[in-house]
Amino acid sequence: MVGGYGRGAFHELGGGGRCGPSPGFSEDSEDWPIARLSTGERLRLALVRALMVGPKVLLLDEPTAALDPASVRAVEELVSARVRAGFAVLWVTHDVEQASRVAVRRLIVSAGQVREEVRECPAISR
Repeated sequence: MVGGYGRGAFHELGGGGRCGPSPGFSEDSEDWPIARLSTGERLRLALVRALMVGPKVLLLDEPTAALDPASVRAVEELVSARVRAGFAVLWVTHDVEQASRVAVRRLIVSAGQVREEVRECPAISR
């Protein structure tokens, strides 16, 4: 069950709890079997589960690749809130616009080499 990792996960998400805003889950989803979830919903659930253990660092590899635009915004805000709270995040993306929205520091890597470094601050200024 989705709620099998704690019914509290979804309640905490909805009300400004420790995980922040919900990344697109409805209240009734807490009783769904995981097999019912789409790939995007499974990715969001994995992020929620990771946040529930209180990590100091998040390593995210294309965390929004399979998500619809509304869910992408929800995940970006969820992670940005963690950055504002002092968490370190390494977010790998091929989406330059997304990198501009969420990055504090952006590294452009090509052929295994850092080609450019840009300091940005949208993730912490919201």
